[in-house]
Amino acid sequence: MFAGQRGQNGGVAIEADGSNINPIALRLLNLRLPKETVGDYVTDISHLGGGYLFPTPQVIDRSLPFAQQGFSTFSDPCRFSEDQYMTNFDYLHTDKSKFSFKNFFAYSSAQVSFQQNPSVPGNPFNLPVNFAVISLNHGYVFSPQVFNEIRGGYYLDRLVQESAAPFKYSDVGINAPFMHNARPSISIVGSYATIKGTTSFFPQRVFDLEDHLSYVRGRHNFRFGTGGQRRQSEINNQNGAASMTFQTFPDFLLGQSAAQNGSQVSNIFSSSYAVSTLEVGMRVWDAFVYAQDDWKLSPRLTLNMGLRYDRIGHASDYMGDDTNFNLDRANPNPPPEGTLAGHIVANNYNFSTPNYVLPAGLTRLDRKDNLVFNGIGQPDFGGSPRLAGRASNGLGQPHTGQISPDWNSPRTARDAAGRSYFRHRCQRHCERFRQGYGHRPRAEDHDHRFFGSIEG
Repeated sequence: MFAGQRGQNGGVAIEADGSNINPIALRLLNLRLPKETVGDYVTDISHLGGGYLFPTPQVIDRSLPFAQQGFSTFSDPCRFSEDQYMTNFDYLHTDKSKFSFKNFFAYSSAQVSFQQNPSVPGNPFNLPVNFAVISLNHGYVFSPQVFNEIRGGYYLDRLVQESAAPFKYSDVGINAPFMHNARPSISIVGSYATIKGTTSFFPQRVFDLEDHLSYVRGRHNFRFGTGGQRRQSEINNQNGAASMTFQTFPDFLLGQSAAQNGSQVSNIFSSSYAVSTLEVGMRVWDAFVYAQDDWKLSPRLTLNMGLRYDRIGHASDYMGDDTNFNLDRANPNPPPEGTLAGHIVANNYNFSTPNYVLPAGLTRLDRKDNLVFNGIGQPDFGGSPRLAGRASNGLGQPHTGQISPDWNSPRTARDAAGRSYFRHRCQRHCERFRQGYGHRPRAEDHDHRFFGSIEG
């Protein structure tokens, strides 16, 4: 069927006897689904009956253009369950004192059968969520005119995204870095796709403590209050897929480099993986204080007066991974090897490494909460530790241009700066990964984008 066909960009054609079809492509075409997935999230997929990873098209219509002759539809039910619990408890301690306790819990799990459309069966992901709200109040009547209430609360939203894959790269002979071996993603444009999505853990917590006092005197109703919140938002153990993309099915079958297929472009259109942060922990302190007077001037007129002050805290990362970029500190003429000039880090950057020496070009500021998330900054460059610019959390400054197999030949000076920074952060997180799991990755595992090819 594919004899004589070439890849999207020309080059070697598939032999009539299939002798130059890549052996890794043959292994993938003959790979059957296991009873359960492998890697980060193991789940039962035995209901799929052990069919082929890339099944034969269910409908073949040879009257259509070649690329549209095969057609398949897949159905695999998604599953959802949730349990909810609620408790309300009031305790009248004395005539003047009352305690109230309330809580609500919800535990849910959603299993999604297909991580992306189009996709073949066998790549489910699970979304377990734990949700909790707990409050404890104490009200006390000091006198008929004075009442006070203390409130304490706790909020938890614990979301986990668990992605699964039916095979490892090593199962079919692809040499992938150890941290991405069980996270395969192979896409053939307009055809099959087996995609292992992102796995991550997103716990969010809020701790709240408040005190409110009400005092009635004549026509005045005075109210005073103060309180604070501690917010925690984290991303833990996040990782993505190591992906390969082919523009056509003949490209997938050949899987050759540009030198092998006689063209200027490899049959592998793109091949990349993402190095993610193992831990990100945003911390924020918020606080407020207020005073208010409701003055009843007449039975038909009440004057409301008051003052309120809210402190909206600066976000900081307890792991020291906050970064930002200050254009005033950037090198307008960076050297070919790249530069870190202009990149800003907080004072607890890489705090977990003893005697850490900051790389040349990075600027460490005197606070850990002056670097904010999602591109929001304080517009003050005049010597202030707060700065405006593009914030980044995780790997940091991206580079421009398309993916290139030659990491050491940046296309622009700006690309060189971004690429140098990326490599530094990549090295830093891989070192942390090594410390946590007792294995030191090879330098080539995290110093380039291409992790291998489909060449035999």
